[in-house]
Amino acid sequence: MTEASAYLKARTHKAHTATEKLLLGGDLRRQSVSLARYQRLILTTARVWAGAREAFRTAPAATRPYREVTDSLSDAARRDVRVLQLTGKPAAATFPAVSAAPEAWGSMYVLIGSTLGGRVIARLLRQCPDLAALPAFHFYSACAELPKTLWPEFRKGLNAAIQSQSALERCARQAELTFGLYPEYYG
Repeated sequence: MTEASAYLKARTHKAHTATEKLLLGGDLRRQSVSLARYQRLILTTARVWAGAREAFRTAPAATRPYREVTDSLSDAARRDVRVLQLTGKPAAATFPAVSAAPEAWGSMYVLIGSTLGGRVIARLLRQCPDLAALPAFHFYSACAELPKTLWPEFRKGLNAAIQSQSALERCARQAELTFGLYPEYYG
């Protein structure tokens, strides 16, 4: 059987690319992210991570070590909502159920994987003229501060946990559903 992390990367490539394009597209590399687009991004991020926080409160034991990451990044996104003076607390996304290990690992694959992009985004946001006046980028700075070992350790745990074709398919389906939260709540 193919390693779970390699399978998920191939299976979710299209959803991953579409999500990147939706959220920032090439605007980030062109340093042309507008304040309005960044606000939508942060609202979406805050909703997804708040949903993850709620969903992972009762997640299977194997993924509990990553709950601290979901909690801290959810808090960081909420701080950005306040910095941007966006009204009200964004409602948590309705997260796909993570009651079984394959589903929990599938959602976590998307969430933990997104922190890799968050490291790059943290560096590039400050170069966008429309965002230069913002005092902080809490969520993306928090991604950049995560240990560099997080992703390799996560992949190792994922590959050890997902050992059957059935579990792999459930895990992949959950990853696709998790990617689907971004267009659902961005629009």
